[in-house]
Amino acid sequence: MPIQKVDVSKVQELHESSESVILLDVRERDEFRNESIAFAQNFPLSELDVGATLEALNIDQDQATTPLYFICRGGSRSESAAKKFHQSGYQHVYNVEGGMIKWLEQGLPTRKN
Repeated sequence: MPIQKVDVSKVQELHESSESVILLDVRERDEFRNESIAFAQNFPLSELDVGATLEALNIDQDQATTPLYFICRGGSRSESAAKKFHQSGYQHVYNVEGGMIKWLEQGLPTRKN
């Protein structure tokens, strides 16, 4: 099954309606510090470990039904991260299409540090 894709506006809509969206920003730490989405958590792809990430998020991999949304600058790294989770058996993964580039083009909120 291919990785499911989701539009940036849908992620923002889900966040506004439930506050429980888990958005994993897999850009490097300096990119994340420069500008990020307020509800995103930074787990750089270069350091990404499925087990450690799920533990940090307090998700039991065997019973994981919580959707995980992955974002990066343009969509490539987030797709790699989503594939990594999917290949480890985690089924509810989504790649945010267009990444931060699309997020900013849509005028969606960010925080700058």
